[in-house]
Amino acid sequence: MRLATQALRGGTPPGSAQAPAARGGRGRWTAFLFCAGVHGTTERRVRYLYLDRILSGANPATLPIEFATRYDLVVSASTAEAFGLSIPQALLVSAEVVR
Repeated sequence: MRLATQALRGGTPPGSAQAPAARGGRGRWTAFLFCAGVHGTTERRVRYLYLDRILSGANPATLPIEFATRYDLVVSASTAEAFGLSIPQALLVSAEVVR
């Protein structure tokens, strides 16, 4: 929160890697110009699959590394407007949520 507040005071639009939290509409995330990150449901699913394998006796060192395939992008039009920025249409179309 302090980082976002300082960035706003300094005239620099902040970004974040917490897209799932931004989608929740929590007040502290509304100051961010954009938030991008791994899709929350996908991340939890993969985490629970790893946990299941380990609890079933698999050696963690032998489990394959899985990379995220789905990401969220949340764009705050109100923050962009506050900074006098225009968001390209291509970015707005690709965003999952525009606030």
